[in-house]
Amino acid sequence: MTLTLGRGAPKRLVYCNLDETGYVVGNITDDGYLTLRRVGGGPRLYPLFDQQIEGQRSRCSDAGARVPGVVAVRSTHLTRGRPVRDEPPFTVDNAYVDVGASSRDQVLGLGIAMLTPVSLTKRPHRYGERGGLLAAPNAGRRAACAALASAALSRPRVSGTVVVAFAVQSLYADSAGLKTVVNLQGPFTDTRMRRSHPNSVRPRWKRWR
Repeated sequence: MTLTLGRGAPKRLVYCNLDETGYVVGNITDDGYLTLRRVGGGPRLYPLFDQQIEGQRSRCSDAGARVPGVVAVRSTHLTRGRPVRDEPPFTVDNAYVDVGASSRDQVLGLGIAMLTPVSLTKRPHRYGERGGLLAAPNAGRRAACAALASAALSRPRVSGTVVVAFAVQSLYADSAGLKTVVNLQGPFTDTRMRRSHPNSVRPRWKRWR
Protein backbone atom coordinates (compact mmCIF):
# COMPACT_ATOMS: atom_id res chain seq x y z
CA MET A 1 0.00 0.00 0.00
CA THR A 2 1.45 3.34 -1.02
CA LEU A 3 0.59 7.03 -0.83
CA THR A 4 2.35 9.69 -2.90
CA LEU A 5 2.80 13.19 -1.45
CA GLY A 6 3.96 16.14 -3.52
CA ARG A 7 5.54 16.06 -6.96
CA GLY A 8 8.80 16.65 -8.73
CA ALA A 9 12.38 16.04 -7.63
CA PRO A 10 13.87 14.84 -5.41
CA LYS A 11 11.84 11.64 -5.11
CA ARG A 12 12.17 9.82 -1.79
CA LEU A 13 10.68 6.77 -0.12
CA VAL A 14 9.68 6.33 3.51
CA TYR A 15 8.26 2.96 4.52
CA CYS A 16 7.54 0.54 7.32
CA ASN A 17 7.07 -3.21 7.31
CA LEU A 18 3.68 -4.55 8.39
CA ASP A 19 4.39 -8.26 8.45
CA GLU A 20 5.71 -10.33 11.32
CA THR A 21 7.10 -13.81 11.79
CA GLY A 22 4.24 -16.27 12.22
CA TYR A 23 3.17 -19.86 11.97
CA VAL A 24 0.88 -22.03 9.88
CA VAL A 25 -0.65 -25.45 10.41
CA GLY A 26 1.87 -28.00 9.18
CA ASN A 27 -0.13 -31.11 9.96
CA ILE A 28 -3.21 -32.35 11.82
CA THR A 29 -2.70 -35.46 13.93
CA ASP A 30 -5.23 -38.27 14.15
CA ASP A 31 -6.03 -37.28 17.75
CA GLY A 32 -6.82 -33.65 16.86
CA TYR A 33 -3.62 -31.73 17.56
CA LEU A 34 -2.04 -29.22 15.18
CA THR A 35 1.66 -29.16 14.41
CA LEU A 36 3.22 -25.94 13.18
CA ARG A 37 5.65 -24.57 10.64
CA ARG A 38 7.24 -21.15 10.99
CA VAL A 39 6.81 -18.54 8.22
CA GLY A 40 9.38 -15.79 7.78
CA GLY A 41 12.51 -14.88 9.68
CA GLY A 42 14.84 -17.65 8.52
CA PRO A 43 18.45 -17.32 9.66
CA ARG A 44 17.74 -13.81 11.06
CA LEU A 45 15.93 -15.30 14.07
CA TYR A 46 17.74 -16.00 17.31
CA PRO A 47 17.93 -19.70 18.34
CA LEU A 48 15.32 -19.49 21.12
CA PHE A 49 12.71 -17.55 19.11
CA ASP A 50 10.11 -20.31 19.17
CA GLN A 51 10.10 -20.48 22.96
CA GLN A 52 7.75 -17.50 22.98
CA ILE A 53 4.86 -19.77 21.93
CA GLU A 54 5.48 -22.58 24.42
CA GLY A 55 2.42 -22.92 26.66
CA GLN A 56 0.83 -19.77 25.24
CA ARG A 57 -2.67 -19.05 23.99
CA SER A 58 -2.96 -18.97 20.21
CA ARG A 59 -5.50 -18.30 17.52
CA CYS A 60 -6.11 -20.03 14.21
CA SER A 61 -7.43 -17.49 11.72
CA ASP A 62 -8.55 -18.06 8.17
CA ALA A 63 -11.34 -16.81 5.93
CA GLY A 64 -13.85 -19.11 7.57
CA ALA A 65 -12.23 -19.86 10.93
CA ARG A 66 -11.24 -17.97 14.06
CA VAL A 67 -10.50 -20.69 16.57
CA PRO A 68 -8.74 -20.23 19.94
CA GLY A 69 -6.17 -22.77 21.07
CA VAL A 70 -3.14 -23.26 23.28
CA VAL A 71 0.35 -24.62 22.64
CA ALA A 72 0.77 -27.69 24.84
CA VAL A 73 3.53 -28.13 27.41
CA ARG A 74 4.83 -31.30 29.00
CA SER A 75 3.27 -32.47 32.22
CA THR A 76 5.11 -31.08 35.24
CA HIS A 77 3.97 -34.15 37.21
CA LEU A 78 5.74 -36.52 34.82
CA THR A 79 8.82 -34.42 34.06
CA ARG A 80 9.03 -32.49 37.35
CA GLY A 81 9.23 -29.35 35.23
CA ARG A 82 13.00 -29.53 34.76
CA PRO A 83 14.79 -30.38 31.50
CA VAL A 84 17.81 -32.62 31.65
CA ARG A 85 21.23 -31.09 31.07
CA ASP A 86 21.67 -32.20 27.45
CA GLU A 87 18.05 -31.73 26.39
CA PRO A 88 17.70 -29.38 23.37
CA PRO A 89 15.54 -26.25 23.77
CA PHE A 90 11.94 -26.01 22.64
CA THR A 91 11.54 -25.40 18.89
CA VAL A 92 8.61 -25.18 16.50
CA ASP A 93 8.99 -28.92 15.92
CA ASN A 94 7.97 -29.48 19.55
CA ALA A 95 4.79 -27.39 19.27
CA TYR A 96 1.42 -29.12 19.43
CA VAL A 97 -1.64 -26.87 19.43
CA ASP A 98 -4.78 -28.02 21.26
CA VAL A 99 -7.98 -26.50 19.84
CA GLY A 100 -10.33 -28.68 21.85
CA ALA A 101 -10.72 -31.38 19.20
CA SER A 102 -10.17 -35.10 19.66
CA SER A 103 -9.89 -36.15 16.01
CA ARG A 104 -8.75 -34.90 12.62
CA ASP A 105 -12.36 -34.66 11.43
CA GLN A 106 -13.29 -32.42 14.36
CA VAL A 107 -10.41 -30.08 13.50
CA LEU A 108 -11.53 -29.91 9.87
CA GLY A 109 -15.06 -29.24 11.07
CA LEU A 110 -13.78 -26.12 12.86
CA GLY A 111 -12.63 -24.73 9.51
CA ILE A 112 -8.94 -25.41 10.16
CA ALA A 113 -6.88 -26.93 7.37
CA MET A 114 -3.28 -27.24 6.28
CA LEU A 115 -1.55 -23.83 6.07
CA THR A 116 -4.19 -22.08 8.21
CA PRO A 117 -2.35 -19.15 9.88
CA VAL A 118 -1.68 -19.51 13.61
CA SER A 119 -0.57 -16.59 15.79
CA LEU A 120 -0.16 -15.76 19.45
CA THR A 121 -3.23 -14.28 21.09
CA LYS A 122 -2.22 -10.64 21.49
CA ARG A 123 -2.88 -9.35 24.98
CA PRO A 124 -1.32 -5.87 25.27
CA HIS A 125 -0.11 -4.91 28.75
CA ARG A 126 0.24 -1.33 29.92
CA TYR A 127 2.87 -0.61 32.54
CA GLY A 128 5.04 2.17 33.89
CA GLU A 129 3.95 5.50 35.28
CA ARG A 130 0.22 6.01 34.61
CA GLY A 131 0.28 3.08 32.22
CA GLY A 132 2.17 5.08 29.63
CA LEU A 133 4.21 2.13 28.33
CA LEU A 134 2.95 -0.80 26.31
CA ALA A 135 4.22 -4.37 25.90
CA ALA A 136 2.82 -6.75 23.27
CA PRO A 137 4.06 -8.95 20.42
CA ASN A 138 5.61 -6.70 17.75
CA ALA A 139 4.30 -3.61 19.54
CA GLY A 140 7.24 -1.49 18.41
CA ARG A 141 6.78 -2.30 14.72
CA ARG A 142 3.02 -1.74 14.88
CA ALA A 143 3.43 1.56 16.70
CA ALA A 144 5.94 2.79 14.13
CA CYS A 145 3.57 1.92 11.27
CA ALA A 146 0.65 3.60 13.05
CA ALA A 147 2.71 6.76 13.57
CA LEU A 148 3.74 6.79 9.91
CA ALA A 149 0.12 6.33 8.81
CA SER A 150 -0.99 9.18 11.06
CA ALA A 151 1.72 11.46 9.67
CA ALA A 152 0.87 10.57 6.07
CA LEU A 153 -2.88 11.05 6.53
CA SER A 154 -2.28 14.59 7.81
CA ARG A 155 -1.18 15.41 4.24
CA PRO A 156 1.99 17.32 5.21
CA ARG A 157 3.64 19.70 2.77
CA VAL A 158 6.75 18.11 1.36
CA SER A 159 9.64 19.27 -0.77
CA GLY A 160 9.67 17.26 -3.98
CA THR A 161 7.96 13.84 -3.90
CA VAL A 162 7.65 11.52 -0.94
CA VAL A 163 6.22 8.03 -1.44
CA VAL A 164 4.89 6.51 1.79
CA ALA A 165 4.75 2.71 1.66
CA PHE A 166 3.52 -0.05 3.96
CA ALA A 167 5.29 -3.21 2.85
CA VAL A 168 5.04 -6.94 3.49
CA GLN A 169 7.36 -9.90 2.79
CA SER A 170 10.12 -8.15 4.73
CA LEU A 171 11.13 -11.28 6.62
CA TYR A 172 12.58 -13.16 3.67
CA ALA A 173 16.08 -12.96 2.27
CA ASP A 174 15.37 -10.27 -0.32
CA SER A 175 12.64 -8.06 1.29
CA ALA A 176 10.36 -8.69 -1.68
CA GLY A 177 7.70 -6.15 -0.69
CA LEU A 178 10.14 -3.24 -0.56
CA LYS A 179 11.78 -4.29 -3.82
CA THR A 180 8.39 -4.28 -5.53
CA VAL A 181 7.76 -0.68 -4.47
CA VAL A 182 11.21 0.38 -5.67
CA ASN A 183 10.81 -1.40 -9.01
CA LEU A 184 7.33 0.00 -9.69
CA GLN A 185 7.68 3.55 -8.37
CA GLY A 186 11.43 4.22 -8.18
CA PRO A 187 14.15 5.08 -8.54
CA PHE A 188 14.43 7.06 -5.30
CA THR A 189 17.16 9.46 -4.26
CA ASP A 190 16.74 8.45 -0.60
CA THR A 191 15.01 5.62 1.26
CA ARG A 192 14.19 5.55 4.97
CA MET A 193 12.55 2.87 7.08
CA ARG A 194 10.45 3.85 10.09
CA ARG A 195 11.57 1.90 13.12
CA SER A 196 10.20 1.49 16.62
CA HIS A 197 12.53 4.07 18.18
CA PRO A 198 10.60 6.87 19.98
CA ASN A 199 12.06 9.44 17.59
CA SER A 200 11.66 7.31 14.46
CA VAL A 201 8.92 9.42 12.91
CA ARG A 202 10.56 12.81 13.20
CA PRO A 203 10.46 14.75 9.93
CA ARG A 204 13.50 13.94 7.82
CA TRP A 205 12.84 16.13 4.83
CA LYS A 206 12.28 19.84 4.64
CA ARG A 207 8.71 21.07 5.19
CA TRP A 208 7.41 17.67 6.31
CA ARG A 209 5.67 18.81 9.47
